[in-house]
Amino acid sequence: MLFKNIKTKHKIVLAGVLLLLAFLLVPPVKFKNTTSTVLLDRNGQLLSATVSDEGMWQFPEVDTVPEKFAICLTQFEDAYFRYHLGVNPVSVIRATKQNIQARRIVSGASTIT
Repeated sequence: MLFKNIKTKHKIVLAGVLLLLAFLLVPPVKFKNTTSTVLLDRNGQLLSATVSDEGMWQFPEVDTVPEKFAICLTQFEDAYFRYHLGVNPVSVIRATKQNIQARRIVSGASTIT
């Protein structure tokens, strides 16, 4: 095998670098400009919520949601959102390491972009 003599630590680093390169080289998926539908009653209580035409939860542009909500969402989902270009390499490496150690998927590196 090609990687027989390479230590596990080096394999993890190599896998992380290759994954990072894949994220940087693959163009982003472009979606139609649709958002999820939310139906509220006259008191603001949620009656129904549906996914967008693409079958995903898609929310309005940031400038159309309240600032406090945007802050809460970024802090909960991805505290480093403003410091990376759409993919947090530290999270990718962490998730890769955890998944390799567990020999199954136990962690991901999702973000809100």
